[in-house]
Amino acid sequence: MSEPSITFAFGTIKKEDASGASETRDVGVMCVGKNINYTLSTTPVKIILSNNLEAKITVDGAELGKTFTGSDGVNKHSMTVTLSGTPDSAGAFSGTAVMRVTYI
Repeated sequence: MSEPSITFAFGTIKKEDASGASETRDVGVMCVGKNINYTLSTTPVKIILSNNLEAKITVDGAELGKTFTGSDGVNKHSMTVTLSGTPDSAGAFSGTAVMRVTYI
């Protein structure tokens, strides 16, 4: 990944609006050479957040695990995080995950 850390900050959202809320960020995957195949993944696929929420990640609208073909340099993608669940209470929520790039 060309960015060592990506933060999705949802700001203040109403409890009833949390499920289905989404944020998108541009991310880059660095490749050296032509026609480099790779996948992006996390374990688990859904990220467990605090306050009874989960986050699902998609890349360019596709589920994690899709094979992408990159070219030399930084290959840009749109990464979207979508929340699900009903918060236990009003207030902050957070979570972390490690995104793996697997070159195949």
